[in-house]
Amino acid sequence: MDTSVRDKIIEHLKGKWKDAKCPMCNEAIWEVVSTIYSPPQFAKGGVVLGGEVIPTVPVVCTNCGFTAWVNAMVAGILDQKEDAQ
Repeated sequence: MDTSVRDKIIEHLKGKWKDAKCPMCNEAIWEVVSTIYSPPQFAKGGVVLGGEVIPTVPVVCTNCGFTAWVNAMVAGILDQKEDAQ
C-alpha cells in the first residue's frame, strides 16, 4: 500500500472537493484507495492494447459503494512528462 498516493489525493481533494457528499446516498464518508489504476481504452468493440491510459485513484463511498475516479496527473501524484518516459 502506497500511503503517499493516498496522502496526495487527500490533500488534492481538500482543496478541490467543495461538497464531499456522495451523489448517490448523500453521505460524506469516503475511503481513498492507495493504488493507481488505469482503465483500458475501449474502441470498436474491444480493448485497445497499447492505447492511451488515464491513471486514476478510486475514492469510494463507504456507505453505498459509489466510486469517484480522480485523475492522478491532474491531482499532482504523477508527473505527466516524467512518467511518459
